[in-house]
Amino acid sequence: MGIRIVLGASVVLVAFACAAAGCVDTVGAMTDYLGRTQDLRDEYRSGASDASANADAGAFSGVYFVECLSPLGGGDLNRTLRFKGTVGFNATAAGTGPITLQLHALRIASTTTATTVGDAFPNAPGAAGTVNGGKFLIDVGDTPDLPKESNPLTGLDWGISALAFRGTLTNPPESFCARLSGRSRPSGVDAAGTICLFQRVESDTQEKLPRVAADFTCPE
Repeated sequence: MGIRIVLGASVVLVAFACAAAGCVDTVGAMTDYLGRTQDLRDEYRSGASDASANADAGAFSGVYFVECLSPLGGGDLNRTLRFKGTVGFNATAAGTGPITLQLHALRIASTTTATTVGDAFPNAPGAAGTVNGGKFLIDVGDTPDLPKESNPLTGLDWGISALAFRGTLTNPPESFCARLSGRSRPSGVDAAGTICLFQRVESDTQEKLPRVAADFTCPE
């Protein structure tokens, strides 16, 4: 996709680890950590990309392997969040028109879209947004509680509140990307800086898809 960035954040899961150990001041520990790493995280979030939106994208629909790289994973590609995504773009003009998205969490380390857990969300046809000039915003809202089997960051049942995707149709229909925002549950940690790669699949058993890279980003 021709997308690159220098990864400037190496994030330690202070609040999560402390919560699991029964520490008292998990909020204070995370606040202190975030203050000490602010410059690095700002560098990560403001990185430039050499990709651009396909302003002439036509209609498409299909199933996508969605892999999301969170700063909370510290660049560890074994800690990416993975979903099966069902996407539909109904172009009313070149690069413009309504787009829908439905997600289904995948088991940790899944390499196909066959190993879903929990329920798909939102209910069909999914969350809707509008593509304009090859860019879009989809407000999903609060996810349902998702099974721990899909959580490589903490290994706990989890969810994302106020989930939204701000995306760019870089190479549709084969692939595109989006910046994820929201707050993780139950920790309440800001998910900003999470970047998602959508790779189209022909079947739930298709493997050997390009993986998201540690230096991956998505144009704003």
